[in-house]
Amino acid sequence: NKYLNENFVYENEMCTYYENGEKVSFLGITLDKQQGIIDFNKVKKEDIDFVMIKIGQRGYQTGTLSIDDNFAYNMRGAINAGLKVGVYFESYAITKAEALEEAEFVLQYLADYDITYPVVFMTKDVYNDTTREDDLTKINRTDIARTFLDKIKEEGYIAMLGGRKERLLKKYDVNILDDYDFWLIQENQYPDYPYVFTMWQYGLATEINGIPGN
Repeated sequence: NKYLNENFVYENEMCTYYENGEKVSFLGITLDKQQGIIDFNKVKKEDIDFVMIKIGQRGYQTGTLSIDDNFAYNMRGAINAGLKVGVYFESYAITKAEALEEAEFVLQYLADYDITYPVVFMTKDVYNDTTREDDLTKINRTDIARTFLDKIKEEGYIAMLGGRKERLLKKYDVNILDDYDFWLIQENQYPDYPYVFTMWQYGLATEINGIPGN
């Protein structure tokens, strides 16, 4: 990536990126059922540009697909408040067939909404426990992610891969996925992920007016 540390400017824990003195970044937040009942009009007044809403997940041991309890509420509230909206799905697929199943699951629930931000294949480590995808190789994970992303792109959405810095570096071949956008998760003042990314999650516990949880 070619971002310059001196161009990241913080004010009240919020980060803005400038180029040649001009703001070129957009400020967003991630939401799922853990944040509770949200007043999206208050969120909009906090200069939030977009929200990334959890649509669902596959159980990391059971393999069961499920929708996030607050998905429909969050989607309606964010869209009605005039916020840009994207979604993410937490995957623990272990085959390309399961990745395609996940993509079709997501597309089914997105059919009633008009979104302009990415649909994200979110990949996460589970700490102090085992998962159904622990034995996958780097190329297995990459092929699985590509299957999901290709299907999402085929349906006209912006497809994106999301994950923590260490996981993206160690468990995926980014060269095979370099035609897709990346959502980097790294709690740090500046990102030091060496490759191109278009979304950066730099904080996990920020307080926003209108949201009862972090």
